Amino acid sequence: MKLNRISLKLSLVCLSFTLPIAVMLVLMVKAKQKDIDFGDWEKKGNLVQRPLEGILKQVSLHRWFSSERISGKANATEIAKTESEGTDSIEKLKAAMAAVGEDLQFTPEGLGKRNRSDFTVENLAKRWDVLKALDAKTSIEDSEQLHKEMIAQIKAMITHAGDTSNLILDPDLDSYYLMDVSLLALPQMQDRLQEIALFFEQMSLIPKLSEDQKIQAMVYASFLKESDNDRINGSSQTSLSEDQNFYGVSPSLQTNLASAMVRSDATVKPVIAELKNLAHSATTAQYDFASARKVLLSAIDSSYSFHAIAFDELDALIDTRLGFFHADVKRAILWTCLSLAISIVLASFIAFNLIRRIRLFQRTTTSIAGGDLKARTGFTSGDEINELGQSFDAMNDQIEKLNLEIASKNDELKGINTNLESIVAERTATIKLILNNVKFGFLLVKPDLTIGDGYSRACSDLLSENLEPGMPFLKAVGLEGSRNAPMYNEFLNQAFEDFLPEAMTLQQLPSRVQIGEKILSLVASPVRGPDKSVQDILFTIVDSTNLERAEKESHKHKTLVRLLKEIESFEDFLDDTRKRLASTRDFVKLGDQGKARAELHTIKGNSSAYDLVDIAKLVHHIEDAVTIEVADIDRIEATFIGFLDDNVDILSLSWNGDGEASYEVSHGEVHSLVGRVQDSLGSDHLAMRELSTWLSTLRYKTLRSLVGALPDYGERLASRLGKSVKIRLINGDMRVNPEIMRPITQSLVHLVRNSIDHGIEPMHMRGDKNEEGFVTIECKEDEKYWIIAITDDGRGIDTKDIAEHAISKGLITREAAFGLSDEEKLKLIFLSGVSTAETVSEISGRGVGMNAMESSVKEAGGLIHINSTVGQGTSILIKIPRENIDVVTINSKVA
Repeated sequence: MKLNRISLKLSLVCLSFTLPIAVMLVLMVKAKQKDIDFGDWEKKGNLVQRPLEGILKQVSLHRWFSSERISGKANATEIAKTESEGTDSIEKLKAAMAAVGEDLQFTPEGLGKRNRSDFTVENLAKRWDVLKALDAKTSIEDSEQLHKEMIAQIKAMITHAGDTSNLILDPDLDSYYLMDVSLLALPQMQDRLQEIALFFEQMSLIPKLSEDQKIQAMVYASFLKESDNDRINGSSQTSLSEDQNFYGVSPSLQTNLASAMVRSDATVKPVIAELKNLAHSATTAQYDFASARKVLLSAIDSSYSFHAIAFDELDALIDTRLGFFHADVKRAILWTCLSLAISIVLASFIAFNLIRRIRLFQRTTTSIAGGDLKARTGFTSGDEINELGQSFDAMNDQIEKLNLEIASKNDELKGINTNLESIVAERTATIKLILNNVKFGFLLVKPDLTIGDGYSRACSDLLSENLEPGMPFLKAVGLEGSRNAPMYNEFLNQAFEDFLPEAMTLQQLPSRVQIGEKILSLVASPVRGPDKSVQDILFTIVDSTNLERAEKESHKHKTLVRLLKEIESFEDFLDDTRKRLASTRDFVKLGDQGKARAELHTIKGNSSAYDLVDIAKLVHHIEDAVTIEVADIDRIEATFIGFLDDNVDILSLSWNGDGEASYEVSHGEVHSLVGRVQDSLGSDHLAMRELSTWLSTLRYKTLRSLVGALPDYGERLASRLGKSVKIRLINGDMRVNPEIMRPITQSLVHLVRNSIDHGIEPMHMRGDKNEEGFVTIECKEDEKYWIIAITDDGRGIDTKDIAEHAISKGLITREAAFGLSDEEKLKLIFLSGVSTAETVSEISGRGVGMNAMESSVKEAGGLIHINSTVGQGTSILIKIPRENIDVVTINSKVA
């Protein structure tokens, strides 16, 4: 039975080496299947694009022909043909939507997410019925409006199909450039030809072209050649050239696309020539509009024929690519099966060879165990097993020689053992006496993660009177059944396996646990045996209840001292927070979760600035919830009230803040007022104006008092993140109206946190800069504005990253982002949801802080401007309009 088990184990070991091959096969098949699915989605997009392009063609022609009919030209046959073919195309679109419409999200839910709920096949058919009902009596304005609306819907549906079908993400250059022709360049040229057709129709109704109209004709000719025809030829030629680099040359692509490109070029050039002829004609009577009409119809037909060929060839390229992928999967499976077969044969041969010699070894050892000390394996030189047999035989020779020596030494050892046992017993008793009388607890955890024998008596006092050997360690320290229990067990197992550093295993265990009302400190260290392997883990347990309470009390006292130092700004913070909570409650009731989270984000940041850690954690927890409820806002308010009530004897503050505003006035300021009033006795109105101006300035506070603990908070936050940052407040004694500036200064916490968290680099990444970074808050004023500039010397903001983040959030399209300047891309950071952080943390990353800052500035009627240089830093300039002191009402009590 033992040999059978060894045979099985050897077979399993050999077979296990084939597992990576199987895993690699599965991974490769999954990767290929992903590519196959990608191509299938592209084909679904093409299936919808074809009838949409057919409808677009007929609607565009119908627009032209309707304009001609209104102008009095007979074209009933052409209109009837266009309406018939348009109806056929809509039926084809319905069939395509029935097949793949749900996959491409042409559903109420899918269209609604992109604000395209009206862009359905049914609405498209209704619009087409309306267009077909037009007649010669319809005004040209109504006809144009109806046609433009339907064309806009068709283009929106084309865009939707491209967005949801991977067409715009094609990875191969030949199909990518062919996609550019079919989805972008050809539709653009078709729009241009439609505009030119209407232009010719309008020009045919006047006797002579004005200079502006001649210029317009030349502009059409230039755009049609350079922006449309040349682009189509260039992209088509690139697709033909790159074809050989992707899955071999496509004969149909080389033939059909090339001929379509030549035909299109041949029909577009006459249109360009006609435009130039029209521009140089003295009168329209000299110009042949009928000939131009034929040329235009030919060009339009050629462009849509080109479109159909492009779609066919794009499908052919995708089918070729899918064929290669399917062939790759088949080859991979074939080679994997062959490799497995070879591995099994080799494993069987090796297992048989090993088992044969192991059985011989077994027979020899059985004979020796039965008392036949002459038995030998008889192995000669060879591999490691043969060498083991030779060593075994040599060992048996030595055993025979040592048997006599062992017998002679046996009596001597008995005497030594008797003496040693008495010494060990005495030493053990001494050690137990010491361990049982120390206040610290010591216990050993065995590899099965249970408590071993011999723990100190203090362990029972600290942990439980029911503590006993064999009890699971996590149960003994009150962690069994906790959310992190599986993770703690894994760390302990890894510590016994000893293949990771201790810092990655034992130091990840909780350093403190709570059992009842006691807080216990745990320190773990490995106990290694003679072979240096970890045999046990020794835990030292200390009662840290009083220390924990002292630390919390110390932190509370430090926070209260800091608040007393910044009591004026802390009162402003409470007032601002009370208002923000009221706004948040209203936003929740209105269902505006985004604005509610933005307000909570500001409250969390300002709470952290004043070291109100428990409140900040509560707000962060509520901010993370799926839905914020009114009860959550009540919890936050209750926590603030509880904090103020607990510390009312020290802070002398209440949550409602019912006290009337008061201002300190120095003797010098009163003397100054007397002087001003005396100088103005000649005019009572002037005296009142001087008094009003003076009292208004008394309400002012320094920016330093409004900013409060923000600089200290910023430096503590930097230290917590392992960074060295100096926060500098320049001209903080500048006096401002707190009613205007308080919302601005309360939102500054977002800018400081952003600069420190993902603006200032870690010290080892700052290159030639000083290891200590800086964030400067500079205050200035002029006749019209109070100005605050926040500057850091961090890594700066990459406009590309900002644009990509905005695109990923669906806040802007890639096409729109491409046309933005760097300055305009920087402004995207003020959009809700946009952030430069890679992950969301307690500090930043939600993309609401900058939006909250901009909202506060706009509410104050101010301006905000951002400037950033990658590698050098970022500067944000805020300008807030000053109040008109001349019209301030005297409405404050002076104390």
